[in-house]
Amino acid sequence: VTMDQLSTVHHEMGHVQYYLQYKDQHVSLRRGANPGFHEAIGDVLALSVSTPAHLHKIGLLDQVTNDTESDINYLLKMALEKIAFLPFGYLVDQWRWGVFSGRTPPSRYNYDWWYLRTKYQGICPPVVRNETHFDAGAKFHVPNVTPYIRYFVSFK
Repeated sequence: VTMDQLSTVHHEMGHVQYYLQYKDQHVSLRRGANPGFHEAIGDVLALSVSTPAHLHKIGLLDQVTNDTESDINYLLKMALEKIAFLPFGYLVDQWRWGVFSGRTPPSRYNYDWWYLRTKYQGICPPVVRNETHFDAGAKFHVPNVTPYIRYFVSFK
């Protein structure tokens, strides 16, 4: 079991636990409070299980170094995983909304995708891309027509 798998399993258990909390509610109330709430609950569990102290407590980490440098390293790792994701979490649905509204026609799907990636993330494609490519479709949520903004608002 990898650390990523351990974290993912706990994230998914957060979803299950949240579902259980409203299973006895009226059918109209059997959903998350907002699109990001499920993700936020899952992330709380995933973050909780991944702390060095918890990993040590359950026998997955031999020792915990309790000093400033270790704390900063752990916090920087979390920031790189969570904070650096925010622009992407925002731009996926910016692109989707452009497509749904007609502002982004099929002839500009890839161009607008990379425009947003450059604007919000400061990155560009590693090789020349054109409209014969559909890079946005590499994100499962795009071809599955699944809103992505939930991952952005779950952080708030």
